[in-house]
Amino acid sequence: MSGEKMETTKELWLVRHGQSNANLEGRFAGQTDVELTRLGEKQAASLRSLLEEHEFDGVWSSDLVRAQNTARLAYGEPVPDPRLREIHFGDLEGESWENADEQVKQRLLQFE
Repeated sequence: MSGEKMETTKELWLVRHGQSNANLEGRFAGQTDVELTRLGEKQAASLRSLLEEHEFDGVWSSDLVRAQNTARLAYGEPVPDPRLREIHFGDLEGESWENADEQVKQRLLQFE
C-alpha cells in the first residue's frame, strides 16, 4: 500500500554504570569524571553474557569515563555523548552524603 507509513518499534535498554570511586566514598559526582572501582568493573563485565545474547543498533554512553568503561566492559565501544551525563549537583559536587545538610538529603531522596 503506497503512502502508508509502517510503524516501527524501538527498544531502549538503559544500563547504569558500575560502582565508581565516588559511589564507594559516598560522594556526589554527577558530572565529576571518576573511575570505576574494581567492583564496578566486575559489575559491568558481568553484564556481557546477558547483553551478548542481543543485537543492538548502537551503544551510547555519557562522555564520562565511568559510563564509557561500563559500556565497553558490558558490550562494546560506545559513542560518547555529553548530553547523557547525570545531573550536576552544583555546590554538592565532590561533597559527601554524610556531610550534606539534612534538608538537602530529604529533597534529594524525594526527587523523581
